[in-house]
Amino acid sequence: MKEENIILVFFKNNIWLLKIIFLFLFLIFIYFFLNKIIKIIKKKSKRKWVKKVDYIILKPAHLLIISLSLFYFLDIIASQLGFEKFLEYSKIIRKSFIVISISWLLLRWKKILENILFFKEKKILEHTTLDFVSKIFSFLIILLSSLIILQIFKINIMPLIAFGGVGAAAIGFAAKDVIANFFGGLMIYFTRPFCKGDYVDIPSQNILGTIENIGWYLTCIRDLEHCPIYLPNSVFSTVQIKNKTRRTHKKIEETIGIRYQDFYKLNDLIIDIKKLLEKEEKIDQSIPSIVAFTMFNSYSLDIIIRVYTYVLSYEDFMQTRQDILIKINGIIQKHKADIPFPTNTVKLT
Repeated sequence: MKEENIILVFFKNNIWLLKIIFLFLFLIFIYFFLNKIIKIIKKKSKRKWVKKVDYIILKPAHLLIISLSLFYFLDIIASQLGFEKFLEYSKIIRKSFIVISISWLLLRWKKILENILFFKEKKILEHTTLDFVSKIFSFLIILLSSLIILQIFKINIMPLIAFGGVGAAAIGFAAKDVIANFFGGLMIYFTRPFCKGDYVDIPSQNILGTIENIGWYLTCIRDLEHCPIYLPNSVFSTVQIKNKTRRTHKKIEETIGIRYQDFYKLNDLIIDIKKLLEKEEKIDQSIPSIVAFTMFNSYSLDIIIRVYTYVLSYEDFMQTRQDILIKINGIIQKHKADIPFPTNTVKLT
């Protein structure tokens, strides 16, 4: 009984120590309880986004719990030692950590929501629009969080706004390239000359490749050698861009020569080649197919062939082109004509 009384008296005289023990036990309980609840939610729910609930909640929640517990612990110590000034600062920093944790949680939730909308079969938003909305949302979260934290630290933001108005011209002049690129990126999102994943050709820059990322300042293009090319967004307002992903057709254009001695077979060859092209399902018959004798070349009689195919992928296009050329060669052989090659005749006298 005496020992129990001694323990009670000790904790009565040192109530701060009891608070620390209670805090420690509470922290352990919350940590395991939160993990257990999230596991149950993930197990019972069939929705895909719920499977990522640990990614959304756990780390921000851990930051919040640990920071609040740490500052509560420091408050207890400071109260015992009489550090009243520390208690004021502790309260401010504790509120700031709450704002940071909530902002972090919202940013992680935004990331999951972005993935859900992007991989959804019936896409609600186009990827470029989705990327733009995502960046705006992130910017607003960070801006609002910063303003709230400034208010928590009792910093009046009105002078900052006033200073921003006075210094806008100076900052704008000093950072005109940055601003130009920012608005260039903004115009890309609104006008959409290309989207992420599009295959583009910029003749003036001698660039041919795939759009990999559209940022606020730079756009990354992966060229045919798989090297990243970074272009400032302001460039796109002054250059010609060919978006090859959005084309509806691909052109097959070839010049085929036959021997001069096959001149009398030329008309029949052209008629048969036209008939062949009219039967090809992958060729758009609404666009006139050109098959015509064009010129007397040095070693051959040249026939130009120009058609447009629906096939857009590179591999399928090359296969279609190859099939057509093989069939045309078959027609030439059928008429017992031939494709010439450069020859020189030497006469000995």
